[in-house]
Amino acid sequence: FVRMGVTTLVTGNCGGSATDVREFLGRIETKPLAVNISTLIAHGSVRAKVMGLENRAPTPEEQNAMNQLVEKGMTDGALGLSTGLIYVPGTFSKTEEVVGLAKSAARFGGVYASHIRDEGTKVVEAIEEAINIGEQANMPVDISHFKISSKALWGQSPTTIGLVEAARRRGLTV
Repeated sequence: FVRMGVTTLVTGNCGGSATDVREFLGRIETKPLAVNISTLIAHGSVRAKVMGLENRAPTPEEQNAMNQLVEKGMTDGALGLSTGLIYVPGTFSKTEEVVGLAKSAARFGGVYASHIRDEGTKVVEAIEEAINIGEQANMPVDISHFKISSKALWGQSPTTIGLVEAARRRGLTV
């Protein structure tokens, strides 16, 4: 990595991470590395730990348990919350669930990094959802793999970029 000019790696993207951030970062510290390592705490991993792969909304107790895991991850050194809403179990979640977790990460100055729910025909709605989560949680948003995969929508990037520009004008860091 260093030969390519990469000095820092961020793990835990797209909804998958270690759920014990302290243990993960502790293991990294025991190995001599030439790069810096950081991590996000991932919604998919947290959800799977609390709920398995259930296709349903969390109970209030489960939501609280997930919030606590995110908060612990943040206090243990995570940079923010990631989601992979295009992957199981993220596909099973509703926006409100993610907003709750994002608020937990935001309390510690975290960022919200999302592999959005759709990159095809519903890409506009997926980008709007990511922006909505960031605005509700009052935290910066990073949209992973910002693209349009549906050939029928090629040429519509001004629309998707416009969503980001509008959010920035409202004060959101995207």
